Amino acid sequence: FGELALILVIVLIIFGAGAIGSVVGGFLAKAGHDVTLLGRPWHLDIVRRDGLRITGLWGDHRIRHLAVATAPEQVQHASAFEWILLCVKAHQTAGAAEVIGGWLGPSTLVCALQNGLGNYETLCARMPRDRVALGRVIFGVEIEPGQVRVTVCADDVRLGAPDAGFPQERLEALAAERNISLWEIVTGHWSLVTGHFNHGTQNKLRLFADIV
Repeated sequence: FGELALILVIVLIIFGAGAIGSVVGGFLAKAGHDVTLLGRPWHLDIVRRDGLRITGLWGDHRIRHLAVATAPEQVQHASAFEWILLCVKAHQTAGAAEVIGGWLGPSTLVCALQNGLGNYETLCARMPRDRVALGRVIFGVEIEPGQVRVTVCADDVRLGAPDAGFPQERLEALAAERNISLWEIVTGHWSLVTGHFNHGTQNKLRLFADIV
């Protein structure tokens, strides 16, 4: 019967599915995961009707199997999410954290894929520190209703969790299931001043998934 590929489906939501969030969520859905996009109606109403189109550096894709919500109250069974990937603007973090804090199920983890300083502290004020990871994202995306275009990628996406109690294996599993580019997981020292990982840290795990 040939080889069978086992896909361990991750159930997750992109909280703030704008430019970056749509790319991340779209490729995770393309890889076979259960993805909900939460974002603005002007973009996601088109995605609901026509699917999400991703173009640019990582190819031309149309992803249709996406759940869509344009308000938090439309999200169903929130406590079932294994991951909440936060992609809102920094000034929106506090409001998002209030919602997310009420969604946490027994195994829900949060990863902030945001620019700006202070996001980690804002999240940890409203949920346990050992549930929160951070990511540095420096690829560029342009957005139009229903579609996003990847225009530039300056460096790998880097993921990590400042709290030693964070389940590292869950972070590794998330990165291993992606098919955008290279995610680098760094454990050890974390600089909250610059928002970047210390390049001298030890125990780096580089995970590559092909673009398909």
